[in-house]
Order: sequence, then C-alpha cells, then structure tokens
Amino acid sequence: MDNFAPLTTSSLNIHALEIYTSNLAIRGNTTGPYRRSSDLLNRKDRDYIILQNASITPLNRQPGPTSLSTPLLVARQHVHLVSLSAQPEPEHTTSGLGQYREPAVRKTPVPCCMITDVYVIMGQCYLLEGSSLENLIEVADFFLPLTNATFYLGNSSAASMQRELVIVNKEKVQAMYLLPAPTTTQRLDDAPHPPTSPLTNPSA
Repeated sequence: MDNFAPLTTSSLNIHALEIYTSNLAIRGNTTGPYRRSSDLLNRKDRDYIILQNASITPLNRQPGPTSLSTPLLVARQHVHLVSLSAQPEPEHTTSGLGQYREPAVRKTPVPCCMITDVYVIMGQCYLLEGSSLENLIEVADFFLPLTNATFYLGNSSAASMQRELVIVNKEKVQAMYLLPAPTTTQRLDDAPHPPTSPLTNPSA
C-alpha cells in the first residue's frame, strides 16, 4: 500500500480524466499526491476513482452541457481505458509528495494491440529490452499505458478515436499482441465483434 504524509491543498495535483466503461464515457477531474495521472490511478489503496465536475454520457449519445454538482465515484473494475493528458517524465526518486512510485527505467516503444470485450486499442506499449508481452501483463500496475493510441468499439464502423496517451485496465484485456510498425494506425478488421452500442466522439 502506498504511504503518504499528511496532505495539504498545495500537495495535491489536479488531473483531467476521460474514462470509458463498456457503455459510458465519463469526464471529470480528480486530485491526488502524484504528479502523473497514471500513478494516481494505479494506487492500490483505492478501488474507486473520485471525480469532481464530472459528466456521464452513454457511448451512443452526445454529451450534455451540465456537469454533476457532487462528486462521482467510478468503480475501477468497470473501467476499460482512460485517456490522459501527456505525462511528465519520471524522476529518479520515490520519496516525497508529488513524486513517482518507481524510479525511471528505460523502455522501448513497441506497436501493439489490446482487445477487451468492448474496445480495440492500438498504440505503442513499452517493453524493457529483451522482455515480452507476458512480462508486461504481469507488472503490478492495474493499468497499462499506450501512447499515440487509436481505439474504437470492436463491432462498430464508427470513426475511431485518437489520443496521445491512454491507459488500459489489464484485467479487461482478453487478448494482446505486437503489431508491425506500419499498421499501428490501421483498423483491426478481423478483431472480435462484441455486442455493444456504437461509439461516438463527444469531444470531436
């Protein structure tokens, strides 16, 4: 379990999140002692993500203009992926508020594809030299990062969505494999097609 010193307002960082479950797109802000959103979401002492100024939109609808006036709790077990803003580079330290949980380790970006029962996500995952996807999926974190990511519903002909960084709930991943570099932005036409609602792009 992560240990924290007493928190003050100046200790907390605000993170804007775009969360996708099997049928909802949820947007809002969360706060915590970590500088990187991914570190905050991988905390092992919380099973819920607490959002402020949140909006909830079914995947097949356009978002409404009104945000919730009270905090929203999102169960991490139902989250398929989260779109994040660009993350700061890791620092070689693990102590103090606002720092990172692990020291920086050099990794190589590799094109890959992750498939949940709802989404197909393609982008660059990060492997240590000489490691494999099996090593990646066995890491302690709940979420796995993909940069330059493209994702869409597996059964939908709707336009895909592009994000600079997404993190994928590894417990939702049914299959994953490496891609040849030229195909990282192509749709996966032979992917499984689970029944679900069409995905729209509320932020388009």
